[in-house]
Amino acid sequence: MSLRARDEKHSEAISLIGLPYIFGTRQPSPQNHMALGPGALLSNGLLKSSLAERFVNVEIVMIDDADDPRPEGTMGYSSFNVAGLFAGDQLSRMLVQNSRLAQEVHRAREAGRIPLAATGGCSAALGMVAGLGVETDIGMIWFDAHHDANTPETSASGLVEAMAVAMVAGRCWSTYCQRIPGFRAIPMERILSIGLHEDHVGRDKRSQVLENVVDRRAIREQGLENTLTLALEHLAERCSSVYIHVDVDVLDPSALRASNYMVCGGLTVEQLHLALSAVARRFKIIGLDYSAFDPSLDETAADILAKSMVRASVAMVESLKHRPDLHSAVGAPR
Repeated sequence: MSLRARDEKHSEAISLIGLPYIFGTRQPSPQNHMALGPGALLSNGLLKSSLAERFVNVEIVMIDDADDPRPEGTMGYSSFNVAGLFAGDQLSRMLVQNSRLAQEVHRAREAGRIPLAATGGCSAALGMVAGLGVETDIGMIWFDAHHDANTPETSASGLVEAMAVAMVAGRCWSTYCQRIPGFRAIPMERILSIGLHEDHVGRDKRSQVLENVVDRRAIREQGLENTLTLALEHLAERCSSVYIHVDVDVLDPSALRASNYMVCGGLTVEQLHLALSAVARRFKIIGLDYSAFDPSLDETAADILAKSMVRASVAMVESLKHRPDLHSAVGAPR
């Protein structure tokens, strides 16, 4: 199955959702403008027109009302004489922002719409998983240059964005994650990680936390198609529907400059699409997000990613066609 855009208009409706936050804030730092990525993508003319050509209805939702946590959205400590956590607290902000994302994803699914999101950071996977939480056997496919499976015990930096996979899997911050409405952990045996080509993340270290991996060494030794086929077969024994997260740094910098965290050895754009096609043949894809895009680095990157997101959205539709027994969860918009 090809993911190239089809001429016919699909009967499904799609919700294009933006979460323009990274580290809990919309303010760019000198070396990181990823909070601006969702806005750059949702305003991209190519993305909007291409989706409008292919879907009967396209809804665009930008979540820009979650800058500060409200008292009722956080866990307070009376000894500090505040109703909620301090407004500037990163984790408090991320909790509220992921709760809003979960709300919009859930609303889209309830209305029979396909959720496609652009998010500032990888921790937005918590909100995506929470919004898709009605699925009982959901798996996750994680495209990334990094494994993002650190925990507070294994991290030297304390970077929460590098703990997203471990948080989704319930390996750390579990009580915190459960405060996001709808969140249910996805066991590590239902998570497939693809990419993982940054050299400082050793294979032995990854093997201690990740059970199903398609990394640079495996691709080099066995080929992408062979390695991916085995990994997907392994995952299919454990789940029938998946959420897909694409950190844009899974791509090789020769394709585009989408992040300061990209390193050589990543996937080509075509390899990403071939992988999405393989997933769509085996699973129902119930949600997908593109994350961690810095639009300040390359003026051509937004269009490249827009084309990729369109092809990914077609993959979601095709996954329903290939799994008609699973189609009932996403139908006509209400």
